[in-house]
Amino acid sequence: MKPRFFTALATCFVTGLPSFADEIQKGIAPTETADVRGFYIGMSLQDAKVNLAKILPNSRYKEHVSAHRHSKQQYKNIITLFSPNEDWRLHFTGHYSGNRLYALTRTLRYPENAQAPFKETRNNILDKYGLPTYASWGGSISYIFDGEKRLLASKEKLAELVKQDVNDVNFLKFIQENNNENVGEISGALDCFNLIKKVQNAQFFNPTRAKGKPPEKCKAAMQFKLSGNSNLLRTMTVTMADFQFVLSAAAIDQAEDEKRINVPTPKASAPKL
Repeated sequence: MKPRFFTALATCFVTGLPSFADEIQKGIAPTETADVRGFYIGMSLQDAKVNLAKILPNSRYKEHVSAHRHSKQQYKNIITLFSPNEDWRLHFTGHYSGNRLYALTRTLRYPENAQAPFKETRNNILDKYGLPTYASWGGSISYIFDGEKRLLASKEKLAELVKQDVNDVNFLKFIQENNNENVGEISGALDCFNLIKKVQNAQFFNPTRAKGKPPEKCKAAMQFKLSGNSNLLRTMTVTMADFQFVLSAAAIDQAEDEKRINVPTPKASAPKL
């Protein structure tokens, strides 16, 4: 499936937010990642709700409204949906930056009498998203984006890696040998994985006050965690986040906030006595 990329056009933004559209057109746009069940980085809040109702029509979701002290912003920052077998958490940027999707986590659980095939699931991930940046023994498949998807090893080595059985000791040995050739790359990727964990645990930074810069060579990331055995899948968690995008959006949110906070209060003349 061809990845859906965000097109930054002024017409796609909420009326009254021209500054964000202008900044996006100057080059502040989501990293080109892929979609997860139709969700993609930069998706509007409204489109996300429509897509959620489409893929899980009988489920109810909760919208979390965020309002900050000394701020004019009040916006929907997270949508959560919890069902018996599937959970979603969608993270959005602030009000002035257009309430755009910058991260998501999806968790699937399979009952014992209806577990999915493990290897087929892993192969479906690789068929849709291609060779990963990094894979680990036990079913973790990670993609790191730095403008485009990065590979830590040659395509030939990665192709050989993903053919291995995840419960085979040779798979672990292959990864360890592969990592030794890319120590610097792997250490940089660990910062990216730590941010992914924060997204998974809903500990990510305030999207309207985010500062700093994304991990080196990691503008965005996507990670799949599969648990089970070589035959059956018990759970799968997928996380996708664009760190560069949320930092860019936060800069716009803060600038717009300051414009409104620093507007002088009109003064009236003293009353006549």
